[in-house]
Amino acid sequence: MKWQTKLQYYNSYFRATYNLGDFDLPFGIDKLLCKNEALRSKNRTLFRDFLLEHDAAHLEEEMQSFDHAANNLIMLDQASVQYFLEESGVNMLRSDIWIDDEDCIFKVVDVAEKDVLFELDKTLTAIVGVNVLPQEIVGHSCSWIDVSEFSHNLNRTNLDKYRARIAS
Repeated sequence: MKWQTKLQYYNSYFRATYNLGDFDLPFGIDKLLCKNEALRSKNRTLFRDFLLEHDAAHLEEEMQSFDHAANNLIMLDQASVQYFLEESGVNMLRSDIWIDDEDCIFKVVDVAEKDVLFELDKTLTAIVGVNVLPQEIVGHSCSWIDVSEFSHNLNRTNLDKYRARIAS
């Protein structure tokens, strides 16, 4: 689903589900959805064009962030997700978009064990950018994982071991 269509879907879904007549999606969700699609499809131009039209002042910074995430994005099947999470000791993930969206990219978040519950509580009512425990995504048929902030804990050999081939 294209990000523009997904934006319309999110808007109608959350209005209907939560009975919110004047519901507004979080500011910047269009950028999140566009970036998500661009990362998954390896379409740097899609995100760059969006930024040129909507956020040109932050183009360089946003594209550096995009490139870093793109270089550290892996797609894992259900069995690989479970193995990866157990082996790497991940204790928290953060969604880029809605956690129940099959296209959601989960970023590994480096959180001290003692702070996990506090960090989970901080995003309890959020729609995007939600902190979740690793076991919450294990049942997904496949998962997109961004290890850009966690890659210091993984060597490149291990990262490549988990990396699935994503069509160019």
